[in-house]
Amino acid sequence: ARLFRKSCDLGHAAACASLGLLSKKGQGVPRDPVEAMRLFRLACGRGSAIGCVGAGLLVEFGEGTPKDFVVAGPLYSQACDAGSEFGCENLRRACGRNSLEDINVLGLAYWTGREVPQDTAKGVSFFQFSCDCGDLLGCAQLGETQTHARRCARREVLHQYVGAGQTSCEPASGVP
Repeated sequence: ARLFRKSCDLGHAAACASLGLLSKKGQGVPRDPVEAMRLFRLACGRGSAIGCVGAGLLVEFGEGTPKDFVVAGPLYSQACDAGSEFGCENLRRACGRNSLEDINVLGLAYWTGREVPQDTAKGVSFFQFSCDCGDLLGCAQLGETQTHARRCARREVLHQYVGAGQTSCEPASGVP
């Protein structure tokens, strides 16, 4: 475990993923699912498919973090994109377990703040999950959120330098 820690500290993704697995299981280090999650996310961010799958599994089953299939989906998608068949299998399983239409409705609810407290980041994560599952409406809504973000950034720059223009960047009340 000591060598994995040293290698992880030096930026080696595989070492971080291995240390995450040891932390998850409590082998050679105390069992700590929160630390395992931190290490898996670190590994995933550095390009480790194993790290992405590990983080996805912890999130999907609520180990060391709140249970959230919407967060797990993109982690599996990253692993799949990196060539992990296990990541692809988990993504297919997560997608098959959930109604993509319902996921898009939830995304829209969070994006607009209709019937739930507004949380645009959560709305985007629902659209991302749906899109990762191959749903064209989810991909379209995700694209619209990105277009909105670019428009918003332009408005803020215009207002900052010219002192004119609308500064509100609240999402529209309908489809993003």
